[in-house]
Amino acid sequence: MRNNCHESEYRDFFRYVKDKRVQGIESYSSHHSQQQNELFTQLAQGMGLFSTGGSDFHGETKPQIQLGVFGEAVEIDLSSVLKMMT
Repeated sequence: MRNNCHESEYRDFFRYVKDKRVQGIESYSSHHSQQQNELFTQLAQGMGLFSTGGSDFHGETKPQIQLGVFGEAVEIDLSSVLKMMT
């Protein structure tokens, strides 16, 4: 996904993947800005999609990326994840 999309383009994309019966989307990524992490999480929650995350850590091949770090600090509400799973 391009980093310079307008919010409406992201919203359209999220609707598209939901229409394709995708159940979750990577909301958190080391490639996203803090604003994108927050926007993608809000869009996913608003559309009933799971939010997942990936730091894109690959060890020595990507030394600038730390394991489990999604760009800036991210707080994940695990209670909402558990509610969606039950």
